[in-house]
Amino acid sequence: MMDLQQFLKKNLDQKILKNIYWEFLPQENKIKIYFPHYYYKEYFVINFLKSIKNNLKNQYKIDLIISDKNKESCQIQTNFIFNVNYDINTFFYTEENQLTIDTILKIIKNEITNYNPIIIYGLNNCGKTHLLKSIGNLYLKKNYKVFYYDLKNLNYINLKNYFSDYFDILLLDNIHEINDDEKCQILLLNLLNKYISKDKIVYITSDKKIININKLNNNLKSFLNGGLILKLKLPNLYTKLKCTEFFCKKYNLELSRSEIFEIASKHKTIADIKAHLYRVLVSSNLKNENIPLNLREKRNLDISPKISAKKIIEIVAKHYRVTPKQIISKSQKKSIALARHVAIYLCKDLLKLPSIKLAKIFKRDHTTILYSLEKINNLKKLDSNFNIMLKDMSKKCTNSLD
Repeated sequence: MMDLQQFLKKNLDQKILKNIYWEFLPQENKIKIYFPHYYYKEYFVINFLKSIKNNLKNQYKIDLIISDKNKESCQIQTNFIFNVNYDINTFFYTEENQLTIDTILKIIKNEITNYNPIIIYGLNNCGKTHLLKSIGNLYLKKNYKVFYYDLKNLNYINLKNYFSDYFDILLLDNIHEINDDEKCQILLLNLLNKYISKDKIVYITSDKKIININKLNNNLKSFLNGGLILKLKLPNLYTKLKCTEFFCKKYNLELSRSEIFEIASKHKTIADIKAHLYRVLVSSNLKNENIPLNLREKRNLDISPKISAKKIIEIVAKHYRVTPKQIISKSQKKSIALARHVAIYLCKDLLKLPSIKLAKIFKRDHTTILYSLEKINNLKKLDSNFNIMLKDMSKKCTNSLD
């Protein structure tokens, strides 16, 4: 597998190279190459395109795009897209996490330097991915080029071809799930060193302390331990109470103080509280009535068999002419992956399930679920026909209740 950047530098005239620029889209298996004029594109197609495709073994789609913007002004999209749902101002954290949040904000404002990489660790569902993507949003607002990657999907080929030094900020999620391949980890270490030597900032999340990740080789472990290590803790009762009040106001739910206290005391994470209130909202909307707290869980159990994730998956599978088993499988075939994204989105939209429960249903981690939701939301904005199809599919699912 060739290194595209090195190939272009070696084979193209430097004057032409200055006017050609590219971006890697790992999640889409795509490379986009930009040209300022058809003349450059024609030269590239005649002399280099076939050779590049052969070296890439046709595993990646290559888009050749003519742009009248120069390299400095070109607004090339990174794989990380701004999402209003990830806002550090709505991130619920305990007083114990105040130092962690303040430190991150100071790093983003360049008030604190010489700490790199930044490791954020904490128990599952404490908000690491939300915080990581909120950090990405803040950098996007400052016109930084941001690259986000879930390390559970990492392999040697992805690492060699996608982690271009074009990006300013590197966001690496779930290093505790990294591939234990020695060759892969050595290359990752070299790339991290390259990023940091160019003063590019690297953020990494983990469910545990770096020293406790057994699959990391000693050199990579030592390198990461030399960074700034920040811990996220689960919310305390006071934070959970404030969170419950916030979501009640957001969903227009009128709960007494004793009800709010009971919900906050019952759940350990913000995601669990949000999911509970979603179920309350769905139940009350179905009957258009205020339901006593002691009946809410029972009512939730009553409605769940009527509209289930299984039924939604079956309807989506039929539409895309795949099987429910294929949707749950690990297959990355384009048609199956799209069907899976749609099924995840509809389960989230209709059942109001938290990402952790969707992850169990679809046998994936919660960050993959979040990626699927982002993928569908972006398609809705870009493709009106897709949006219409999605609404029709949603109606089919709800009509199946009859």
